[in-house]
Amino acid sequence: MIKRFTAEKMSCVECGHDRTKVRCGSFGSDGITKRRYRKCPKCGAMFKTLQIVDGEIGPEVRVPYMTPQEQIDYRREQARKSGQVKLTAEEVGEIRYLHKHKVFRPVDIAAQYGISRHHVSELATGKRMWQDVEIPKSLAWMA
Repeated sequence: MIKRFTAEKMSCVECGHDRTKVRCGSFGSDGITKRRYRKCPKCGAMFKTLQIVDGEIGPEVRVPYMTPQEQIDYRREQARKSGQVKLTAEEVGEIRYLHKHKVFRPVDIAAQYGISRHHVSELATGKRMWQDVEIPKSLAWMA
């Protein structure tokens, strides 16, 4: 027998419209939470709800919905805090300075910091995880 859980009526978090539509829903990896992504047909606001369905069916509650940029920022901070990154923000700033002012060749910078030449180019152009880091003020005066 397949369990079916009906979504509760939820009003919009932005405009207060009394009915929102479920765009998609799925069970969490734990198997006891039901996730639903909703959209208001009136104003277009989107939000996420969670419902515990272990044994008894619990109430559906709203959870914060992060924008794509907020998700990127959150993942960046989590990676930095967890120690999954090889460089510090200060080292990235130094690499940007060295690359921008052609103090060393990218291959030499890569060898000095133990990273690939490709990674030096990504850091210098501000792609991916370190785009928010700037050249340190202690080195900027030399520019």
